[in-house]
Amino acid sequence: PLSMKEKGVLPLAIMGLEAFDVTQIDPVTVRLFRKGIVDPTEVAPLRWSLEDAGFPYEPFIGKLNAYDCLPGLPDLGGLEVTVAVENAYPPFNFIDEATGEGVGWDYDAVGAICELINCTPIFQEVAWEGIFLAMAAGEYDWLADGVTITEERAEIVDFSIPYLTLGQLTSDEQLGFVFPPGSELREAVDAALTVMYQDCTLDELNLKWGLIAVADNPNCVESYQNEYGVFDGYLDLSYKFKAQEVVAALGQVYDGDVLVLQLSGKLREEFGGIDIVGEDVVVIIKK
Repeated sequence: PLSMKEKGVLPLAIMGLEAFDVTQIDPVTVRLFRKGIVDPTEVAPLRWSLEDAGFPYEPFIGKLNAYDCLPGLPDLGGLEVTVAVENAYPPFNFIDEATGEGVGWDYDAVGAICELINCTPIFQEVAWEGIFLAMAAGEYDWLADGVTITEERAEIVDFSIPYLTLGQLTSDEQLGFVFPPGSELREAVDAALTVMYQDCTLDELNLKWGLIAVADNPNCVESYQNEYGVFDGYLDLSYKFKAQEVVAALGQVYDGDVLVLQLSGKLREEFGGIDIVGEDVVVIIKK
């Protein structure tokens, strides 16, 4: 989020990788501006520095990767599981008009989970009415339909751990997958969701589909907590921009607008002097 009342400086960083050495960038050429408008105002940085701008997140220290806090994932041996979907609830599941195939967050998430626990999803389109009684009777192994977790529903079906929390005006709506009571598949899916929280997969899926997720995972006390960075040993090019100069460069905006900011610059002449550009999405807050 970018508050229109922001004071001081706005920090940004160009992240270095093994395949991208930020020391090749000419730092004086970097400018920040709003994408998609005619003749945008470009903002020059106040200062910059070369540093490893990531930070250590305690659960990852001393671990090879985010999987280390788990005893291991179950292997279902390619088991075929019937997954009920409505195909009428975008962005979670719907029919792609161009292909006639079912697509959406649920399809992507179920596919990613089955890759982790070695299962084969068989999607079946079902009507919403009566679906919980059908699940309770064991007619389907798994319901993936952006289902809100409620106490009333939990009396007849089992929910996975929440995979998404949507911020509402009056409450937080938690969503989970649904299983028949006592389903062993639910435990396997919970374990996979735990790994996906840690491995950023859920965040990547949610960003793809424009959703806002909050990782809330009781199964692993060292679960991924939306801390994206760890020290990776590569230098990053960190910048500080004057916040009010950035705000002024945005032009007319409204509370809740989603904008794309671009960062442009050039490599040093000895590295070809070619143009580079990156971008990120910001949400405007005017309150």
